[in-house]
This record gives sequence, C-alpha cells and structure tokens, in this order.
Amino acid sequence: MIKDSEVKQKLVDQAIKNVIFEGWTWKAIKSSASSLNIEKDSLNKILPNGPRDLVREFVSNLDSQMLARINKLKLGKMPIRMRIYTAVKIRIELYEYYREQVRGLLSYLSFPGNITFGTRLTVKTVSTIWYGVGDVSTDFSYYTKRGLLTAIYSATLLYWLSDNSKDSEDTWSFLERRIEDVMKIPKIKAGLKDGVILKKILSMPLQIISKKA
Repeated sequence: MIKDSEVKQKLVDQAIKNVIFEGWTWKAIKSSASSLNIEKDSLNKILPNGPRDLVREFVSNLDSQMLARINKLKLGKMPIRMRIYTAVKIRIELYEYYREQVRGLLSYLSFPGNITFGTRLTVKTVSTIWYGVGDVSTDFSYYTKRGLLTAIYSATLLYWLSDNSKDSEDTWSFLERRIEDVMKIPKIKAGLKDGVILKKILSMPLQIISKKA
C-alpha cells in the first residue's frame, strides 16, 4: 500500500514540473493530481492550502537537502565567512534544475498577499543555513545575523537568476563581495545602532536588478 507521504511527494514533484506552464496555481496542482489519479478529497488533505502548501513543500525539501550536504562537508574548521559562503552556494545550486520555477515563484511571492508568507520562508531558509554552519546564538545577534544573511541570500538569488556566466562564476564572486561587506564588523556594529547599515544592505536586492555589483 502506498503511504500518504509517498503520494504527497509524487504530487509535489509533478506539480513543480507543471508550474513552468501553469504557474504556482491550483490549476497546476489539480492537473498534476488528475494525471496521478489522485481524487479531490485526497488532494484537499494533501495540499489543503493549494499553492502555498506546494511552495512550502518545495522550499522545505531543498532546505533539508542543503542541510544534509552541509553536514557531510563538516564545515566546522572553516572560517565563518567560508562556511556561510559554502552554505549559501549549496542552497542556490539546488535551484539549478528549477530556474524557471524559481522565476515564477519570486513573482508569486511578490503579490501583496504573499509577501509575509515569502519573507517567513526566506527567514526559515536562512535560519537553516545558520544552523547548518554551527550558529547557536540566542541573544540579539540571532536576529541581526538572520537579517543580514537574509539580505545577502536574497540579493545573490536575484543575481543568479540573471547570471549567464560559466558555472555561475559571477554569482559566486558577487556572493563573496556581499559577505565581505557584512564582515566589516566595526562599521556594522556602529550602523546597527540606528539601522543605517542594515537598511543599506537590505536595499541590495533592489539595486542589483538594475545594476550588477
């Protein structure tokens, strides 16, 4: 007997293929369910919130794959900047076979009603990255680190989507520069007191749409 989890994974895999043509929509999910002979009642139990559940499954599955790869590498002896660089690179590389789906996903998450949902997903990914590289902070720095890395990750993902360089070399150089910017600790500590540095870094995703650093 096929387990519910297996049916769910098959549906998610098929729907992710279909979103290229039908977007992150109920239509993509329903057509996928139909092709797999999944009845309506079962579909409503598997993905009750439709597109949002599909997005959540897609992102969470890749977060888990990233964490598994990070754990195999045993990054503990690397400098923190290299650990972050490696983890972010791995996470974005996992999107390689889903480039068009990711384009559509960012469009879907840009809708006013989805912005908060998308932000939470990104923060979850970033928290998984920090966990993977060994961060166990619980004080104010917990939020500071996640805020800064959210900006770096988001900016790098946007850059990657428009990068045509061999093996995405330009993207990884961009990532290195962004991490280097953030590692200038004295300036960051001073700026964080009034939010100046954080606001500047958070604006990077918008800046790189029109100009590559």
